[in-house]
Amino acid sequence: MNSQNFTLYFKPVETEKELRSCYNIRYKVYCEEKRWLNASGYPSGEETDEYDEKALHYIAMDEDFKIVGLMRILRAIDFERLPYTFHPSFRGEIPDIPKSAELSRFIVTSQKNRNQVIKGLFRTIYQNSKMLGLDRWVILVEPSLLRYFTRFYYFCDPMATPTMYFGAFTLPAVCDIPKHEKIWKVKYPENYEFNREDYMMYTNTEKILS
Repeated sequence: MNSQNFTLYFKPVETEKELRSCYNIRYKVYCEEKRWLNASGYPSGEETDEYDEKALHYIAMDEDFKIVGLMRILRAIDFERLPYTFHPSFRGEIPDIPKSAELSRFIVTSQKNRNQVIKGLFRTIYQNSKMLGLDRWVILVEPSLLRYFTRFYYFCDPMATPTMYFGAFTLPAVCDIPKHEKIWKVKYPENYEFNREDYMMYTNTEKILS
């Protein structure tokens, strides 16, 4: 258990200021730190793409209401093609995954309470996905991150082998939400109960492994 005092807040992005803060964080990470994207293509210092207008954006904030994490949901029904379908490992084939969404632009900006930010963000995405009627997530990740997610009881199945894409070896993976609920109920009941609790605030008073 983590005995450190902390309070984190999670919510959908609701204001232009919050959204532009997300774009700025994305620019700093993807253009300046990782250099996966060319900074010259974003002179405003905000990384955006054609999916953002219809995306559902979510953020994590610390006790000072500073954004410390973010993620977005791209529902398959809202787009002709999702970004992951362009991954070179598919070699032109477009997977058909019903009731699905792609999770992307997943960023945690602070090492402080990092695990709790990740856990809370996924709870937020999980509950909102349930409300949206989604059954599956697809995510493009580096293999090491896929393994890291298992610490939080998310077991995503690789759909292809790692391939160089935008500056990193990544692979597409799918996460079956109903299947996870069954696994959580039987093997990880604490995690199941955690994911059913109010997602908008997470403190160290909640019983959850860190």
